[in-house]
Amino acid sequence: MKKAAMYIFSRTNDEKTISAQISNIEQFCSEFGYKIIEKYIDIMDSSKAYFKMMMELDKFEAVIVYRFDVINSKCDGVFKLENELKEKDVELISVVESERKIKAEKTATSVFGDANEYLKNKLKSQPLPISHQGRETS
Repeated sequence: MKKAAMYIFSRTNDEKTISAQISNIEQFCSEFGYKIIEKYIDIMDSSKAYFKMMMELDKFEAVIVYRFDVINSKCDGVFKLENELKEKDVELISVVESERKIKAEKTATSVFGDANEYLKNKLKSQPLPISHQGRETS
């Protein structure tokens, strides 16, 4: 199992929101082989002090968040943090974005599989045209 840190950010001290994030991350970890060795929770701290502290540590193989926007609301900010972690051989994983990616891959696989099956059946049902190349016509 890969060692992971769980990071939760909540703008409010809403126990349901925090519990839901924790539950979703724990389920994701058990499905994909990550062991949570530490939890970091920033509540109403826009400086995200725990996340910054966690970035300095070298004891994780992954940092798992519920959604990328909990660490930075701007895409370029997320990419910057992701690159900083990659330099330390640490993955940055979002449960929500990972689930979307998995669903998209399953859909694409299904669509391509269906198209492939259709083409195979179509080719079986139609005889191939006979080529007249190389024959002289009178």
